[in-house]
Amino acid sequence: MTKVCSRCDQEKDLSLFAKRKRNKSGLNARCLECEKERSLRGRIRRKLEGVEAYGGCCQCCGEDNPYFLTIDHIGGRSEIDDLHGEKLWRYLKKLGWPKDNYQLLCFNCNCGKANFGICPHKLEENKYERYRNTNKNDVGDVVQVSS
Repeated sequence: MTKVCSRCDQEKDLSLFAKRKRNKSGLNARCLECEKERSLRGRIRRKLEGVEAYGGCCQCCGEDNPYFLTIDHIGGRSEIDDLHGEKLWRYLKKLGWPKDNYQLLCFNCNCGKANFGICPHKLEENKYERYRNTNKNDVGDVVQVSS
């Protein structure tokens, strides 16, 4: 048996449609491929809206390519706020893009902050140079977070 997708107007096998109890046929009106494309467009649109709301560039290094940008939990994640990825973008949009606990960082700065407690761009230059010249086992005192 087949069904016509409401988006692409192609006749496709029923197995290519997601189940949806609310519809009379018990299947989604759009095929899985069209539904996936619709979902992707929504995620991209939401992220671009969020990037614009948070200033359009990394708050540390100034990177402005949206593909490289992500939301950073300024004080770190908590048990209450352990959202990330698409769920976080949806949550922030619902709250009106709050800026008190969130900021826009590129993935490099966000990972640096997560791994070292501070973005490498903010480390003192002499500590970075000392790190280059240290033994692999002797790194503990090099990367220290200053208050």
